[in-house]
Amino acid sequence: MYMLRILSLVTVLLSMLSGCNKDETIVDSDTGKLTVTLDSDDGVYVVTPGNTVTVMATVSGAVDPRCRWIDDDDRTVCEGESMTFTAESVGEYYFVFSCIAANGMASIDIRIDVVDNLLPSVSLPDELSVIAGESILIEPALSNADDVEFLWTVDGEEKSHDRNYTFTSDIPGTYVLALSVANSEGKAESSTIVTVVERPPLSVIFEKSIVTTILDRPVYLKPEIGGALQSYDYTWDVDGVVQTDVTGGAFLYKPVGAGKSDVTLTVCDGDMCESATVSVECLPHTQSDGFRASGSGSSATQVKIFEYMPAPGQFVGRITAASMEEACELAGRAVNTGNYVSLGGFGGYIVAGFDHSVPAAGYDYDFGIAGNSFDTSNEPGIVWVMQDENGNGLPDDTWYELKGSEWNHQETWQDYAVSYFRPSSKGMPVPWSDNRGQTGTVVPAPSWPSWVDAASVTFRGTRLKDKTSKIGHIWQNAPFGWGYADNLGSDIVSGGANSVGGANFNGFSISNAVFPDGTPVGLLYIDFVKVQTGVMANTGVLGEVSTEVLGFIDYSMGGR
Repeated sequence: MYMLRILSLVTVLLSMLSGCNKDETIVDSDTGKLTVTLDSDDGVYVVTPGNTVTVMATVSGAVDPRCRWIDDDDRTVCEGESMTFTAESVGEYYFVFSCIAANGMASIDIRIDVVDNLLPSVSLPDELSVIAGESILIEPALSNADDVEFLWTVDGEEKSHDRNYTFTSDIPGTYVLALSVANSEGKAESSTIVTVVERPPLSVIFEKSIVTTILDRPVYLKPEIGGALQSYDYTWDVDGVVQTDVTGGAFLYKPVGAGKSDVTLTVCDGDMCESATVSVECLPHTQSDGFRASGSGSSATQVKIFEYMPAPGQFVGRITAASMEEACELAGRAVNTGNYVSLGGFGGYIVAGFDHSVPAAGYDYDFGIAGNSFDTSNEPGIVWVMQDENGNGLPDDTWYELKGSEWNHQETWQDYAVSYFRPSSKGMPVPWSDNRGQTGTVVPAPSWPSWVDAASVTFRGTRLKDKTSKIGHIWQNAPFGWGYADNLGSDIVSGGANSVGGANFNGFSISNAVFPDGTPVGLLYIDFVKVQTGVMANTGVLGEVSTEVLGFIDYSMGGR
């Protein structure tokens, strides 16, 4: 989550700052540009209770600067370019170092973790696979990893002392990859299984065994296909009749009328073939039959949350729940009162429904979603919409993506999937692996959703190429053109440039709903909206780039 800083935290007991001093300010007369840097790459400092840590900031290019350190209660706790901190209680403590000068201003966030001890911790993904002869870079999740020694072994044989390890083998089989990390406080270990295959088995899997549609609306069928060579031959049939005009891995199938059909795809990769079947039920009505008009008791802004499933993230722990039902209730209270919920890293999502259908009324925008974007903080959320095609009041029909400015870009990936693995202890970075052979970690100190008991979770969706950059020690997330939540694009309806990080609304047009091949769906209205974090990026102490949602609005009822 990229924010100016945390506006509210659980009250902490500080022994307060035990010392402050002001160093001579450095003025960069050549550039005249005011910059702030820290003596830590990620802005995170670690100390044990009762001990002190000194944070040093360097200010460059400033004319007559006045600098101070501000805590989460907006109190100035120290002036100058260094701060010495002591706390007796374990916890996370956040500060902003801010400088105002005659030629501008600059600020930077820091976090101080007070921990019981400085024992290192390490976690690896639960399992990995790679094709013989190919490589996979493995980035471990670590905490208290300053001044540690690394030892990587494969089946007990020492391989590397580097922080990250690139695994490769020409011989198919199963390997035990282990990492040991040690410092003066002690040692921690983690291991994973790496499966090396000469040729991965072919698989064909439809996400659902039954899909529904309505009269005059096609259904887009595209299963997940796994295998090594990807030089496939595809054969589609409907109720046993081969569709000779469909030769690819996707089928925009339009039923001829109401009823059920079985659609089968057979995929062959050389001498290997696999098939999968999905049942398509065409309901005996058109979309206009399901429209729910707004009435005197309808609300333009109050929604029901049906799912709140964030990916691991720094501020996911703002909502603590024992079940999905409770998480939805708490998330609903937040967004219906203008407070934010964080969707965490890539793929995390929230599903909301109005108490009526939102029509595609022909205005510039049909509905809006509130975020907290500003010029250097944009965390784009992909927006999906759904009609209640089967009329059961639940978001269990077909999601359609609203295309945005990045839709046709080469660096926009559809069908991108990421698996996150629960770390060995709370507060550690969370390791992940994706369906493109990449691994990484979510940092710093992300929370795992409290209502998710699984050891791993997988998210699938559309991934945008991030626009995250670091200038000196300052992180920036540049805006995308249009079509995304929590993004200062050309589609900002209200809230403007939002320099203070408050709420602003992006507007969305239902006419931009498309099938995965870009074909317009032609929706006359929608009943449900899903917002999903669309990038995978970390921004140092500011955490992962994660979409924030602060509310929804139906513009057909006013408020435009």
